[in-house]
Amino acid sequence: MVSGGITVQIEGTESARVLRVAGPLDIAHAGQLRTALLEASEASGGESSTLVDLAALTAVDLSGLQLLCSAHRSFAARGGAIGIRSRPQWFSQATAAAGFTASAQACGPGLCGDCLWRE
Repeated sequence: MVSGGITVQIEGTESARVLRVAGPLDIAHAGQLRTALLEASEASGGESSTLVDLAALTAVDLSGLQLLCSAHRSFAARGGAIGIRSRPQWFSQATAAAGFTASAQACGPGLCGDCLWRE
């Protein structure tokens, strides 16, 4: 899908998907990634494994980080998993600056054991 400044390419099967994100993941464009994440989750009844590839990400704001965190919680609650790969170095700095730190308890007690922000 393409809209404005963001592109989200969906690859893989219903049970194992890769979402390649290119462009800015900000409040103006987060809806496109949200739609792709919902499609990935619903296609498998929530029990899928999804990787979000950020190699071509150009910017992120708090709404983009909140979307990824929310998706992680939703996937975990439904028995699925979501992860991030190919993080630009600046992305890790942005998550830390926004207060998103790696912690097994970040999603809530007992929800998941694999923090999305852990590299």
